Amino acid sequence: MSQIDDDSGFIHNRGEDGGTLATREEPLVGEAADGRPLHSGKLLAALFIPLEVPPLVVAYARLFLELQSYASRRVAADARLGSRVAESQSLDELAQIADLLRATFVKALDEGWTVVVDG
Repeated sequence: MSQIDDDSGFIHNRGEDGGTLATREEPLVGEAADGRPLHSGKLLAALFIPLEVPPLVVAYARLFLELQSYASRRVAADARLGSRVAESQSLDELAQIADLLRATFVKALDEGWTVVVDG
């Protein structure tokens, strides 16, 4: 995430009044267990890239499923964090995409499928 530009649309194109990439007015900012900074806008910018080759479909399926599992464990352990995550449309969308990728990664490997998510 440290290589994501601070001008990313996921950082600036936000808010319910016209933000098309993120509905929260401000990105969530925190710290990972290992002390590295976390920034929701940069995380979203890193996650939403074209999956134009089958190995990326498989890699992102695994990443999104692991992220979904991690978020679920963190929410269960921290009620305050849980309320913030419950408000996140982006995390809900990540869960939907994880389900889509889980359903397609075998075809990506066997038949060369790719995935396009728009909206």
